[in-house]
Amino acid sequence: MRLLTLCLGDIFSCCSSFQLPKGGDCLDLHLDEFGAWLCAREYDVVGLPRSCYHSPLACWLSDSLGDGIYGIDGQWYGRALYESCSWRLLLRWAVLFASWLENVTSLPVTGLEALEVLARVELALRSPVAA
Repeated sequence: MRLLTLCLGDIFSCCSSFQLPKGGDCLDLHLDEFGAWLCAREYDVVGLPRSCYHSPLACWLSDSLGDGIYGIDGQWYGRALYESCSWRLLLRWAVLFASWLENVTSLPVTGLEALEVLARVELALRSPVAA
């Protein structure tokens, strides 16, 4: 969960009082690109579930974009240097992946282990029930 000590009013005033750069401008989160990144690291540790800046998704974003450290927090993602109120919503597949992976383990995961969870997410999203 997001570590918010501010109420919603404080968040809105934080974001509206001055212009902050957005946490994920010009960023497309593609499931296939994430899957390829995991495949290339099949036996390597790719992250630590339940860790904002070291989860597999966060490590992929940081590694792929190369412009800073990214974090994943619940439904949100963004650069570590930006205020949390400027972070962006994750796409549905990414939220499901992070949530399901956290339910599987809290230990470091390899690319193969993360890929297994990603495959389940993709199947679930392609089922007629998910539509």
